[in-house]
Amino acid sequence: MQKVRVVRRIIPYFIIVALGFVTIAFPIGSGDEFWNYSFARNLAKGMLPYRDFNIVQTPLAAYFPALLMKLFGTRFIILRVAGSILFAAIFCCLFHVCEMIKSDPLNSFLHTILGMTLTFWIYLYNYNHLMLLILLLIYTLTLKEKKTWEHVAIGLLSGIAILVKQNTGLAVMVVNFIICLIRFVRKQDRKTYFIRSMVSIIPGTLFFIYLVISGTLGDFWDYAVYGVTTFKHQYSLIDLLRRNVLVGGFALVFFGCVICVVIKCWKDHENEKARELLLYALAGFSVVYPLCDGAHIVAALIPMIPLFYFYEGKGLRGYVKTAVATVIISSCFFSIFLKTPLGADVQPCTLHNFEGLYIYPKYEEIMKRSIAYVTEKEREGHVIRMADELAIVVDIPRDRYLKNWDMLLVGNIGRNGVEDLLDEEGNLWYMVRQDETELGEQNYFELIHYIKANYRKVDEVMEFEVYEKTN
Repeated sequence: MQKVRVVRRIIPYFIIVALGFVTIAFPIGSGDEFWNYSFARNLAKGMLPYRDFNIVQTPLAAYFPALLMKLFGTRFIILRVAGSILFAAIFCCLFHVCEMIKSDPLNSFLHTILGMTLTFWIYLYNYNHLMLLILLLIYTLTLKEKKTWEHVAIGLLSGIAILVKQNTGLAVMVVNFIICLIRFVRKQDRKTYFIRSMVSIIPGTLFFIYLVISGTLGDFWDYAVYGVTTFKHQYSLIDLLRRNVLVGGFALVFFGCVICVVIKCWKDHENEKARELLLYALAGFSVVYPLCDGAHIVAALIPMIPLFYFYEGKGLRGYVKTAVATVIISSCFFSIFLKTPLGADVQPCTLHNFEGLYIYPKYEEIMKRSIAYVTEKEREGHVIRMADELAIVVDIPRDRYLKNWDMLLVGNIGRNGVEDLLDEEGNLWYMVRQDETELGEQNYFELIHYIKANYRKVDEVMEFEVYEKTN
C-alpha cells in the first residue's frame, strides 16, 4: 500500500518532466529565442555582457545554458535542453506548491497542467521563466518557513532575482524587505529576519563588484539602465490589445481574476502566508515592464495560480470536475500536437548550429537565401549590415556576432543613435525590409527610414531592399 502511494506521488512529476522535454521538439522561429541563444553562446566563448554584446537585462539567466555549451558545444539544441530542464523545474515546483496548499493531487495536477498549457504557446528559455522558478521556490520556502536556513534561502533567492531581471528582481527584494520589516516591528524573531534582509543584498553587491572589476559598469548603465528607459513599441498598449483580440480578452480575464484574489486576500486577516505569496506575485507582475504582450502576461499569470487555488473554495465536484479535467488535459495535448512535428508543417533544419531541430520550410528557405546573399556580397568586398530582426538568424549559422546590429531593437542598443550605428568606414551596404508591416513593433524604424531616405538603392533580394552608403 505504501509503495502504491509513493508511485502515485511520483507519477505527476514524471509526467511534468516528460512534457518538459517535449519543448525540445518545438519548431524554431522566435527572435527572442535566437537572441537568448546568442547571449549564452557569447558567454561560452568568453565574451563579457554589455561590453562585448548588447543585453538589456542582468545576465544570470544566460549563464546556465552557457555552462552547458561550455561542456557540450554551442549548438542551438543545447539551449533547448536547458529550456526543457527549466520548464520541468517550474511546473514540478508549481505542482509541489499547490500540494502544500491543499493535499489534493488531482486538483493540484490540473492547476499545473493549466499553467503548462498556457505556457506551451509562448515558451522559450529566457529570464522571465527563470524568474518564475525563483518566485515558486520562494513560495515553497514561505509555506514552510520554520527554520533559520529557510529564511536565509528566501533572502538569498530574493537577492538572486535582481541578477535575472533588474526591475522584477528589485520588486522582489522590496517585498522581502517589507515582510522582514513587518516581522521585525512585531518583534517576531528579529535576528532571523534581520539576517534574511541582509542576505538579500549580497548577490547584487557581488554583481556590482564584478562590473567594477571587469570595467563594464559604464556599459551596464548604458544598456541595462538607460537603454531600458528608451523601450517603446511602434504601437501603444491599447493598440496592441486591439490588434490582438485574443490577447486583449485574455488580459481582461486575467486582471479580473487577479482583482478577485487581491480582494479575498485583503479580507483574509488570518492567513499571513497567503498575503506574503500575494506580495511576491504582485512583484512578479513587473515582468510586463517594459514590454507588455501575451508572453509577458502569461509569465505574470503563473505565480497567481497557487493563489487562485488557495481561494477557490472546495473546488469542483462530480461530473463538472471530470468535464473541466478533460478540457484542461485535452487542451494541453492539443497544444503539444500543434507545436510539434505531430501537427505542425515542419522539417528537420539543415543549417549549421541548428542541427537536430525542426523548422518551418518557408522560414528555412528565407534563412538560406539571406545567408547566401550576404556571403556572396561579402566575398565581393562589401560590408553588409541587416537593419532587421533577421540579422541574428543570418549570423548564427555563420558563427558570427555583430554587437547592436544582431539585436537592432529600440531599447536594446544603449545610447547608440542612428548616427552612431551608421558611423562605419568601408563599402557598406544595408539590407532593410520592403514591407515594414512584417516587422515587429520594437524594430528601429527611425534607422530604417533614415537609410531609405538618404542612401542609394542598389539591389533587391527576396523581401529586402539593399542600400549603399554614399560618401
